[in-house]
Amino acid sequence: MLPFLIHIVDDDPQARAAISYLLANHGFATEIYSGGEEFLRQARLDRGCVLLDMDMPGMGGHAVQRELGRRDIVLPVIATGHSGDLAGAVEAMKLGAVEYLQKPLEEQSLVAAVERAIGEMRRSDERRNAAKAAAVRLQTLSRRERQVLQGLVGGLSNKAIARILELSPRTVEMHRANMMAALRLTSLPDALRLAIDGGLAPLGQVEPKRTERGRGAPPPSPRRQAQGEVGGRDERLRLVLEASSDGAWDWDLRTGQIRLSSGLIDRLGYVPEAVPDRLESYEGLLHPADRGTFRRTLEAHLGGETETYACTYRIRTRSGDWLWTDVRGRVVERDPASGAPLRMIGTANDITRQREDEERARESFALLSLVQTSVGAGIWHLDVETRRLHLCARSRAMHELPEEGDLDLDRWVARVEPEDLPGALEALERAIATGGRYEAEYRVRRPSGGTIWIKGVGQAVTGEGGQHRIVGLNQDVTAVRAGGSAPSR
Repeated sequence: MLPFLIHIVDDDPQARAAISYLLANHGFATEIYSGGEEFLRQARLDRGCVLLDMDMPGMGGHAVQRELGRRDIVLPVIATGHSGDLAGAVEAMKLGAVEYLQKPLEEQSLVAAVERAIGEMRRSDERRNAAKAAAVRLQTLSRRERQVLQGLVGGLSNKAIARILELSPRTVEMHRANMMAALRLTSLPDALRLAIDGGLAPLGQVEPKRTERGRGAPPPSPRRQAQGEVGGRDERLRLVLEASSDGAWDWDLRTGQIRLSSGLIDRLGYVPEAVPDRLESYEGLLHPADRGTFRRTLEAHLGGETETYACTYRIRTRSGDWLWTDVRGRVVERDPASGAPLRMIGTANDITRQREDEERARESFALLSLVQTSVGAGIWHLDVETRRLHLCARSRAMHELPEEGDLDLDRWVARVEPEDLPGALEALERAIATGGRYEAEYRVRRPSGGTIWIKGVGQAVTGEGGQHRIVGLNQDVTAVRAGGSAPSR
């Protein structure tokens, strides 16, 4: 799998180079652009995320965000700008930026923002894929089966659904069973999750049917009606939260009790009777390195400093394993007089595998960088479809090519000694055609004078979205050639 791609859009060449180098050291691939127009014209806007300077001359960052929205392009945007530009930060967030970072960028904050953007993009992709798949499956339902599922999404009982649809409860049970069979599901939470993914709206409420004597049931008292509305709302909210995540939680700050959904309890390996139900006991399960972030993030939200609570931390399961968890939530009830938080609800998603994949990718990139430095080699990759060539700084120095931006393949061709060019191109086209290995040695004519011998090796790979590339290394073998020895293979 190719490293995650970051589009760096900034009019400052030194900033672009520094950010690209920093992110490359953390395992990310980068492509750099000197302005908004160049980015929109040249970038592949179907993958990666954007690190976007808001203060560029000409087409500024906000204009780029608006144009991305106009084109219906969904890429996470990390906005950057100078301190004190509060209005610019607010505008960037309104236009959909996932993060706003002040310049000069701090390494830890930048990497953390990129990792959050990656998480947002992956979850967005998962939601879109789930929505498409769910919509297809929901089309298999009959009108009545669909209505019954809508009633269940609304938190209604079989009897309530029967009253609205003017059916008998037994008939509703029959349609419900047929609905579960048609969707090939065995549990109600799975059916609710599918309905929510597919955007199925709850069944609309109607007035109770009148009796034969023309007299309806007596209206409930205002207090009873309010209690019923709140109870129904809470139940629907609980179902939605549990169906749309790996687990849900509900914290009553008045009593201190925390209730975890069955899915979350199962992931932690507990039985309901033994699960931690107080903040102190729950916090005690967190990894010591994450407790400070957990406490600061929580206190900031409870104090009204943030609109939502979002925190990623490791929590120990009953078996002793560490589970990486992405937790989101918000205060849903405050004291009318004092504003003190009374109730908070949210979701929890297991991102352990994602974290492990990212760690393996960083380790692989670090190993590749070590090998590259040890043998004096430089990384390169060629987009087969666009014929755009990306060279790392070391490869660019070998060829004495500009230090920024991707290149047309012709720019590389112009540097190769004409006598060696046919063999190098033939090896490249063969690798593209067969999806196999590329290997060639050729001389490069450098503008500063003289030539050097370069050995290029590569491998055809298929990346995100089926994108075909040749990924490889360049090595300066001039000294080997001068010594009369055959280049090492």
